[in-house]
Amino acid sequence: MESIYLGEFNDREDILYYFDIVDKDLKNVNILFAVYEVEDCLDGSAFILFEKDGKLYEVNGISDSYNGLEGQWEPEEITIEDIKYRLKEGELGIGDGGDIFNKKLLKYIKENWLQLRTDRQFVLDHL
Repeated sequence: MESIYLGEFNDREDILYYFDIVDKDLKNVNILFAVYEVEDCLDGSAFILFEKDGKLYEVNGISDSYNGLEGQWEPEEITIEDIKYRLKEGELGIGDGGDIFNKKLLKYIKENWLQLRTDRQFVLDHL
């Protein structure tokens, strides 16, 4: 499955750079969806969804004019059911990017639902 990079993230190297992590931190990590939206070159929100060893994880981060994403690489395990619930009832990510991330991730899931083994009808109902 092809990785989706949006906003300030163009590739895996950008994740290493912005979070100030090393290759070892991404060993055996399959990036599924990564977005980093920055508003007015100041405030930003990042959301990354990845697979490792058959499990899904998310990483969230925020930045401002003083601090970047450094030190915020803290993967948390997440399930497809968690994602579905948050897409329907809440938001993905933290900061001001949540609603944007929801829309972008819904589009991603719609385009890749077979590979993700998610519920196609759920996606179609929430676009």
